[in-house]
Amino acid sequence: MQFYTKVKLFIKQLLEIRKVIVELFMDKTLFPLASVSKAVSATAIALMVDQES
Repeated sequence: MQFYTKVKLFIKQLLEIRKVIVELFMDKTLFPLASVSKAVSATAIALMVDQES
């Protein structure tokens, strides 16, 4: 699979994960959206680095 295709797929999965996280936290807590985004971004970067090695 080409790198561009991998990145596109990864971003798509990331957005789906973010959507689920937002849905889980929005109703139940006052969890800030920015914190969710930062956590997801950090996880995404960690996964990307892990996959490259």
